[in-house]
Amino acid sequence: MIAALVEGGAIKPAYALDADQIQPASLDLRLGEIAYRVRASFLPGRTTVAQRVEGLKLHEIALANGAVLETGCVYIVPLIESLALPEDISASANPKSSTGRLDVFTRVIADETRGFDRIGAGYHGPLYAEISPKTFPVLVRKGSRLSQIRFRHGNALLDAEAVRALHARERLVDDADADVSEGVAVGVDLSGLGPERLVGYRAKRHTAVVDVERRAGYDVAKPVMEHHPYGWIYLFAFIIVTTFMVLNLFIGVVVNAMQSESEKVEEVERVIVHEEAAPILAEVKGLRQEVAALRAEMAGRK
Repeated sequence: MIAALVEGGAIKPAYALDADQIQPASLDLRLGEIAYRVRASFLPGRTTVAQRVEGLKLHEIALANGAVLETGCVYIVPLIESLALPEDISASANPKSSTGRLDVFTRVIADETRGFDRIGAGYHGPLYAEISPKTFPVLVRKGSRLSQIRFRHGNALLDAEAVRALHARERLVDDADADVSEGVAVGVDLSGLGPERLVGYRAKRHTAVVDVERRAGYDVAKPVMEHHPYGWIYLFAFIIVTTFMVLNLFIGVVVNAMQSESEKVEEVERVIVHEEAAPILAEVKGLRQEVAALRAEMAGRK
């Protein structure tokens, strides 16, 4: 079907398709010559993508000789392929699996659309890729393939009853009693595979630039293994030590507060004693002066 759409002009590549570009159920989409760095992601709505890019672009980047797309930035790249779909053909796009493994967020935009990765039946116009690397800076060039597009004739969506019937007939998931009325639910298997009990990969914090054209050439992730059967011992020890440290910290804060309060009370008491003793000391001083005067008077009479 895809080859027929190309021959019939429904798919209009600016350059001849690569030999391996047509996949069994999809067509790889190639990046064009220019990438536009824009302020933020957007949907064109009632305008064209080119018009929105003109108002949002920060600068242009030529991709002919390759260019690095930085993490945390949003880029819009016109694709080499454009469409002139018949009225009964629609399309949807999604990132290639290799793009997802590199944690590159990408989706396809068409003119005058209100959704990403969805191209309505009868659409005539260009296609654009929105690209935003999330973990690694990536090297792309003209012709790089980050997304793929699938084509549908008529209404290819199944209602809940049809999905249940298909599950009963073809067994869509392992559980024969699974509820598939609202689609096929996908879970995450954390039991671990192989002798090392591998459950997934975690991206490294710092890596060099990743060339999207180079396959299986980078070590950018650390394996995440299933927890050790006796790992609870370390967890329990960690909890005990942490609790002891926090308790000591709490006791120290309480003792320090009590000591500060005690010092304040002692200071207040000293002030009160001083204030109460001052009149008595003055009176004693006066008495001493009177006694001294009497002694002087008696000494004079003798």
